[in-house]
Amino acid sequence: MSQEEMVPCEHVVAKLWEYLDGTLDELRSEQVREHLEVCEKCFPEYDFRRAYLRFMGRCATEQVRPELRRQIFEMLLEEERKAELARVDPEGGLLQRTGATLRRIMKRS
Repeated sequence: MSQEEMVPCEHVVAKLWEYLDGTLDELRSEQVREHLEVCEKCFPEYDFRRAYLRFMGRCATEQVRPELRRQIFEMLLEEERKAELARVDPEGGLLQRTGATLRRIMKRS
């Protein structure tokens, strides 16, 4: 495959996760593989992502401490709360946001 026929780097990088997951169709997968065989710019990105997936695969089999799970869960809830407050009235002041939060709490009770 000549340089002119090669898929552009930005297209390859955009499809790397799908390529690594094996979800690309046969033609695109072949195009990405061929590109990675010759592209010194894209191969390190591919290599990093492949190593990352291996690492995550090993971590997924380890037991997570209950305290860490709780911390992550609490952080997610806090982010969700902040996002909800921003949707209620992004320009509103503390009084408006507090009122909106209280109304939501009252509805749940």
